Amino acid sequence: MLDRRQFLCSTGMAGVVLANGANAAESADVSLSIGRHALEIAPNIVIPTTAYNHQVPGPVIRLRKGKRAVLDVTNNTEISELAHWHGLHIPSDVDGAEEQGTPPVLPGRTLRYAFEPKPAGTQWYHTHTMGGANLSVGTYTGLYGFFIIDDGRDKGLYDQEILLSMHHWLPHWESGLHMRPDQPDHGLEVNYRYATMNGRMLGHNDPIKVREGQRVLFRILNADATEMSWTALSGHKMRVIEMDGHPVPTQRDIDVLMLGPGERADVVIEMNRPGVWVMGSAVDDSRKKGLGIVVEYEHAKGAAQWIAPKREWDYLWFGSATPAAEPDERFEFIIDKIAGGATGHNQWTMNGRLWPDIETKRLVKGRRYRLVFKNATDHGHPMHLHRHSFEVASYKGVPSSGLLKDVINVMPGITVELDFVANNPGPTLLHCHQSKHQEFGLMALLLYEGDAVPAAAHKHHN
Repeated sequence: MLDRRQFLCSTGMAGVVLANGANAAESADVSLSIGRHALEIAPNIVIPTTAYNHQVPGPVIRLRKGKRAVLDVTNNTEISELAHWHGLHIPSDVDGAEEQGTPPVLPGRTLRYAFEPKPAGTQWYHTHTMGGANLSVGTYTGLYGFFIIDDGRDKGLYDQEILLSMHHWLPHWESGLHMRPDQPDHGLEVNYRYATMNGRMLGHNDPIKVREGQRVLFRILNADATEMSWTALSGHKMRVIEMDGHPVPTQRDIDVLMLGPGERADVVIEMNRPGVWVMGSAVDDSRKKGLGIVVEYEHAKGAAQWIAPKREWDYLWFGSATPAAEPDERFEFIIDKIAGGATGHNQWTMNGRLWPDIETKRLVKGRRYRLVFKNATDHGHPMHLHRHSFEVASYKGVPSSGLLKDVINVMPGITVELDFVANNPGPTLLHCHQSKHQEFGLMALLLYEGDAVPAAAHKHHN
């Protein structure tokens, strides 16, 4: 009788770990290779990083909703890695978080995943490796890419599709960033030297070519480790049609799109103002660091124009005013900060406790739960729920319903209520998608009845 290692060798799959019913004899639908990469973001500006298939962002993955897919991830680096399929409702052992029980991709090995991708829409994939104070690993690197799941849904008429991902580069620790006079602290926070859209700085990427009268669908992803993004196309309105892969109940034309790390939005822009324009960050510092791209109409000439928009945003714009259904149970989390912390880095708590010493919440399959976040800090927290989507039940105390997401920015000093149905059994992470917050305490684990706590859930990351 062959043992597992002998079986893999006999099938030509030595070094491959199989997850969630994957079959060694199947052909992979997607193959990703993790390796070191020198990313040129502008002439003579080269960023040493890590990437999928030697490109940043990684290859666009497009799969059909519900059709079984096999994905191989090979790790050609010297450290263990994790590939997280963000926004997908899939089993814990392939979701890509070690704390949920997904095995890491060991150096020199391949991990084969198999699952049925869902829900449809604009999702993404990225590393879930955490390095604490080490800014050369995890989401600070180029390990991210779009994962688009198709179900044949009609998004309306549009003439071309553009994918835009945002990222900041060369992170370093600084003290006293984002201080408020009433909450002074000198804890270490992250700052950056450069920023890019689709891996290139503003003025050094190929312009987006459009024609007057076109409707362009933009799939926009904030793939940053820590930075909120405020994106605008000068002189144009954006109509938000989907967020985090879900159609919004109320479509709305906006001037600027706010996305926290991990959030996505599909917007349609009518090209009705010929010229050469900047599509970029409404935050001057980020745009000057390179966060933007030129949009150029046919036959238009001259320098790209930038018109600063008014930075207004409210998730309530896109939901319904009808109150959400009452939950079966509520979990309340007060988010707070330990300024400076034990190592000089700010630490982030839920109900006064740091990961992994945060209370584990228990779920019963089929019940509706309300997550209540009260932000007592001076920072926004893009809270992310793995393997499920949630409905925004209230934002800043205003009732809402219908808006489905998997990341939402809990702004400083406000309360947000989010409902989800426990319909995907298995260990489930809940955490802030700002890496410096997640890795310094702001993470919790939800367990269904019968779930054991995965061994890796006891790890300290900071």
